[in-house]
Amino acid sequence: MHKRLLIPVPRELSFRPGVHLLSDHSVFAACASQRERVLELAERYWNIHPEFREISAEEKTASGEYAFSIEPELITLRAPSEEELLSAFKTLRQMAEPERGVMSGSSYVLPCAEVRDAPGVPFRGIHLCYFPETDEIQLEKMVRMAAACKFNYAVIEFWGTFPYQRHPEFQWEEKRGNRAFLRKLIDLGRDLGITLIPQINLLGHAPGASISTAKHVVLDRHPEYGPLFEPDGWSWCLSNPAVRQIQKELIAEVAELFGPVPFFHLGFDEAFNIATCSECAKHSLSELMLAHILFLHDELAKYGSRMILWHDMFLDLDKEKWGDLVIQDRNGANPSDILEKLPCDILMAVWHYNPPQTDPSAPLWPTADHFASLGFHTVLCPWTNEQGILTMARKAADRGLDGILQTTWNAVCGASAMRKYFFVSANKAWNSEWQPETGFADEMLAVNRMFRMITQEMHLTKYEHLGCVSRFTV
Repeated sequence: MHKRLLIPVPRELSFRPGVHLLSDHSVFAACASQRERVLELAERYWNIHPEFREISAEEKTASGEYAFSIEPELITLRAPSEEELLSAFKTLRQMAEPERGVMSGSSYVLPCAEVRDAPGVPFRGIHLCYFPETDEIQLEKMVRMAAACKFNYAVIEFWGTFPYQRHPEFQWEEKRGNRAFLRKLIDLGRDLGITLIPQINLLGHAPGASISTAKHVVLDRHPEYGPLFEPDGWSWCLSNPAVRQIQKELIAEVAELFGPVPFFHLGFDEAFNIATCSECAKHSLSELMLAHILFLHDELAKYGSRMILWHDMFLDLDKEKWGDLVIQDRNGANPSDILEKLPCDILMAVWHYNPPQTDPSAPLWPTADHFASLGFHTVLCPWTNEQGILTMARKAADRGLDGILQTTWNAVCGASAMRKYFFVSANKAWNSEWQPETGFADEMLAVNRMFRMITQEMHLTKYEHLGCVSRFTV
């Protein structure tokens, strides 16, 4: 077993001679309160029914930290809670390899080793889109993969796919999501140690509109709802009181299905031509935005959820200050002056995809510093640029930010993209000191191995369902 196969690599890992054959004769030692979970996970991963031995609580691990030792006859686990116990088993699962010296078999061995490990940032998220083209198997595989790589949050952004009952006009009738599947996915995430966060777009991309395909889930089939949106249909109309009522009802339906969640993502990015209708034009954009955000903030508080917002509409369009980090697609000024009036429990998701072309001595990602200095909880959000992923995750740890939210958008097939999401990002989010050490192909093979674990766990056998290649297109 080489450590490069482990995603993420534990902070402290030392191998010793010998192996532990996982079988019904294995002995797992842990706190008495963890007995049932330990036995359940051993059966799930290796189909064994080991002996359980209680350990004393003399040696404790800190919150977030887990440790274990593997000896030929005994595996000892130390984890203060369910979260850390799951992390320990995820590492053990990746360390296990098929028994040696036989043509075929179903037994596994673990190398004798000592591990002590803990994550570097509290928020390790991945952002997944539920497009009309996304199939359920693909989405479940991504959630399972993220959990296996120790991401602890997965944002699910709905693009006309949430199965609204009160407002069916907000979903594609022939592409609507399945409530039973979503409920299963939410429960699965909880079991695997990853919290699913819903996202619906309540400013730009309204309501999950696509600028590249010209499809609009509402207006293409229900033009009578035109008053809810700006004239081009891209952004919600903030001066229309009916918008608040309908958004309140949309939030309620999503919150009911997802149950209590710590966060709720409302989008708010790329609101081109916001406040350009004849009524909105009579008002200050800053006043409209502030009032609307405070309204939504209060709505989410009813469900015990904090708001996540993309950052770009709150950044002043000062090219001299921000260089190529500023989004210049807006025709008017952004309402950056409202930041000091917003609640600081908002989680600002600062998305940039490529490192800025600036003075090498200048601090990277100053926009994250900007929002953090104003008191906001902040996560950095990379996409497929590897240096962007590495430097953002390092920035989050060094600056003491909440963490990272890895975006995937429509690039969710092929081992090359998966390597960045599930090898580079997962490793760097867990340990900011980590750097890629192996060859590109080795890293892809580590990810491919993980996908085989996931597809076997899901009992998939059809060609189109296996690996990280799907029929997904957008």
